[in-house]
Amino acid sequence: MAVVSRHATQVYFCVFDDTGKTEISRFALPHRLGDVHFGFIDSIHQGTRYGLRASGPWDPAAGHRFDMAKLLLDPYALSLDGPFRHHASLTERGTATAGLVPKAIVS
Repeated sequence: MAVVSRHATQVYFCVFDDTGKTEISRFALPHRLGDVHFGFIDSIHQGTRYGLRASGPWDPAAGHRFDMAKLLLDPYALSLDGPFRHHASLTERGTATAGLVPKAIVS
């Protein structure tokens, strides 16, 4: 897994159960080269549901709004476990969103 983020201090790969409702494990991507956070996660298999989280600064004036409560969708995922629907709490700082966003599925 590789994720590009210049300002994130850490990126996490979050694994969910088969329903996509419960986060069962979280792996910090252990390496960084420039703006790319990356790592190999041995226990992942086809059909695994996942999302991403990123920690970093909260500085809206500089365009930084990192919030570990927010589950992020992999923009390169080939399949999702449901549609994306907007919900007002997606934009509220500190509000958990894992139950509101679809999970990517490893193909």
